[in-house]
Amino acid sequence: MVAKLSNSRSMFLMLVIFSMISPQFHLVSSDNHHSSSSILEKFIHCLSHELQPNNSVLESLLHFPSNNSSSYESIWESRIENIRFLKTSSFDRKKPLAIITPESYSQIQNIVRCCRQSGLRIRSRSGGHDYEGSSYVSSFSNNSPPFVMVDLRKNLRSLEQGAIDLIHKWQEVAHKAHEDLLLSVVLSSSGGSTVAQTTATFRSLFLGRADDLVKMMEEIFPEIGLRKQDCEEMSWIESILRFSSFPKGVTIDALKDGVPPLPPLYFKGKVDLVYKPIPCEALEELWKRCSSSGTTTTVTPPIMHFELHPYGGKMDEISKSETPFPHRKGVLYEILYIVAWLDQGENNANGESYMNWLRRLYEFMAPFVSTEPRGAIVNVRDFDLGINVEDYDDNDHHISTYSKAYKTWGSRYFGKNFRRLAIVKGEVDPENFFFFEQSIPPL
Repeated sequence: MVAKLSNSRSMFLMLVIFSMISPQFHLVSSDNHHSSSSILEKFIHCLSHELQPNNSVLESLLHFPSNNSSSYESIWESRIENIRFLKTSSFDRKKPLAIITPESYSQIQNIVRCCRQSGLRIRSRSGGHDYEGSSYVSSFSNNSPPFVMVDLRKNLRSLEQGAIDLIHKWQEVAHKAHEDLLLSVVLSSSGGSTVAQTTATFRSLFLGRADDLVKMMEEIFPEIGLRKQDCEEMSWIESILRFSSFPKGVTIDALKDGVPPLPPLYFKGKVDLVYKPIPCEALEELWKRCSSSGTTTTVTPPIMHFELHPYGGKMDEISKSETPFPHRKGVLYEILYIVAWLDQGENNANGESYMNWLRRLYEFMAPFVSTEPRGAIVNVRDFDLGINVEDYDDNDHHISTYSKAYKTWGSRYFGKNFRRLAIVKGEVDPENFFFFEQSIPPL
């Protein structure tokens, strides 16, 4: 079973409800009064229930164009950059009848949930520069479903902090969760400008039923607010399709075809292992850096993608020396950093710029991750850690220095197991025929 939740910095939303009438306010008339009132009543009832025992918050969230309401006009006009749309009477477009301004991520969850239940649709307004004003006026007929938008421009910081607070709490619970539950976090931005929109997604794989997962999450991580409708039940092999980014409807035969679901990209990756919870201040900086590539190019903005995968469970029960992989007991989680791009640029200028940005991020994270050595994972091979020198002896065999390899990259991948691997290499390949940049040298 797979559950997916998201908290997004891209929620500059503005909730504008079209053709909507509230029993608490006197509004201007609408052409579809009865159906709008019915939908609104369902929405208000749902939202009142969700906000219990904080129903007093409801009034501060809802803004209607009543005769005595100044907040509605000021909020609606505050981000209209194209003044063609300030006077809606000059063309066949409808001005929103209500605005909602949530103040927290949990309220966003409740609003979206209640909109779906009551038949409202959602629109978004970011900076208000929409060339056709579609984020704050409607050109649809009166018979079209009401529209909803959320204005979070003033509350963007609180939403961002809400996501960071959830991630901070996640650090304390994910590695302690039941061994049938894997709860990861993905931070990503899709580019679009040098300051991108960051999304935090809580993604889980649970070997069990949705009802059991909801109960478990209520006990260990109630802040997430997981509900059964947020979950999808499927077989384990079907979950592999989902996590591999195959579209819905694709059968498991796609796994046999060997064709990747996404087009290839240029990318660079790094990884860290975390033994102590990272403080909120550092998580805030990580969030900011995910939102900005730190480059001046605006032609092909990169994709920043960070994955936080918890350890614990069976990982804690296997000793560091039992297999070559040593990063086990005591590790809270790993962080995978990826920067990807579509265009290398002239003389690979874009690629070098993005990879250097990732290296600077890696340097910033040094105080908050494993040390002596700073752990790495061979599946995320990283030549920045060091490589073998291509040199030959008199018999034309590659010469690799064990001590240098151990100090630079060997101990970071394998810890003290590196020496055992080098001894095995010396027994099966004493001439070092199987040689590459980070091949294990023979002892």
